[in-house]
Amino acid sequence: MELGQYLQQKYTSQTVDRYLRDIGFYTAYGNQAFNKPIEQASYQDIMEFIGQLRKQYSNPQTIHRILQGVKKYYNWLQHTGQRKDHPCKSIRLKDSSTKGLQPQDLFSEKELEMLLNSKPGHRHTDRKQDPPGGRAGKTRNKLILTFMVYQGMTRTEISHLEIKDINLEKGEIHIRPTKILNGRTLPLKASQVHLLYEYLYKSRPKSDTLKLLIGQRNAPLTQDAITRIIMLYQYLFTPEGAQVPDRKLTATTIRMSVCANLLKTGKDLRVVQVYMGHKYPSSTERYKQNRTEELKKAIKKYHPLQ
Repeated sequence: MELGQYLQQKYTSQTVDRYLRDIGFYTAYGNQAFNKPIEQASYQDIMEFIGQLRKQYSNPQTIHRILQGVKKYYNWLQHTGQRKDHPCKSIRLKDSSTKGLQPQDLFSEKELEMLLNSKPGHRHTDRKQDPPGGRAGKTRNKLILTFMVYQGMTRTEISHLEIKDINLEKGEIHIRPTKILNGRTLPLKASQVHLLYEYLYKSRPKSDTLKLLIGQRNAPLTQDAITRIIMLYQYLFTPEGAQVPDRKLTATTIRMSVCANLLKTGKDLRVVQVYMGHKYPSSTERYKQNRTEELKKAIKKYHPLQ
């Protein structure tokens, strides 16, 4: 039984495609890093692979998802008698997906505007993994950044957008609800209306899908592709000659920055909650930055040893 057939017996076609993609990623890594076929990989080999994932991805959910694909691969090897043991069955990751807010890791409104006005870098080594470029890709990628900076949207929300969610006449965008966020209808910036018109009527590839954003092979744009697009702008926050960035640019840090900036400018907590799609006020409350800067100024002014 082939791997694809094994997975199709248990999961939906969309889930199967995701698992196969993640297994392919693991296979490509293992063929280069392991001194043995990946079918014979050990617990230590897979732990080293997870270590590489942590360097490459800041979102713990992505790491968990890829590991699940690897586990399904070894489930298949066991099922087909190609392997008796399971090298990663007992691996349980403890990465937290809700790390505390660190104000020093956020981006100011000025920095987010700089991001929107910047050109993408070219630091990918595997060009085959890049989203398609050209006129459509350039406009689409700019739209993605504006959705994050102006509407605070997540990767999931962006990937779920459909053409009918855009109302150019009213200048509005309808954001569909997810498992953890409420749906909402938000105003579009004038620049976004122009970009959307350009994309929808001039440069969007022809496709049967109802989804707004198109990726490779004229299929809906995936969340992983959105991540790769954001990575093209990481150079903006990586000092010249540095091995690591001073701040990680991800969909999550952009969204956190948008929420924190709205509260910092004095926007009402309830208004920001609705704008960001938070189901509970407490989710928004945690983005209120503490008075660290004010305390530093007070200490500098009134410290008795000064």
